[in-house]
Amino acid sequence: MSAPSDAERVVEPAPPGPPPPDAVRAQLRLAVGVAQLTYGLLRLRGSGSGWYHLALGGRQVVQSRLDAAGLFSPTADTAVDGIHVATMLGVALVRPAHRRTALLGAAHAALWAVLDRGFCQDRQRTAGPG
Repeated sequence: MSAPSDAERVVEPAPPGPPPPDAVRAQLRLAVGVAQLTYGLLRLRGSGSGWYHLALGGRQVVQSRLDAAGLFSPTADTAVDGIHVATMLGVALVRPAHRRTALLGAAHAALWAVLDRGFCQDRQRTAGPG
């Protein structure tokens, strides 16, 4: 037997690289959304109060699906999270009984806004000049 010629050699496909930043962002947001939905359901069953977590978890899941479909950019995500921060700070000001929950919600949304901004910068860096 002789060695295979160039035409007969099988070329192995390259190993898959890391997923694009938008896919990572969508997966992370989906995981957090599902966790918040689960926590909200458990709170609702136990104490009757968990609506905030259900609403926020639902928003995260919808946003993640839009991210995964390419219908929502990191800039749009940052804007949505910025609006969430502003409304939660407003709630903290006018509803002292809900101040702790509102401030936690504002901190949560601010963290997402920072993450989304980081993904925007990653996207710009990987896109290169053009």
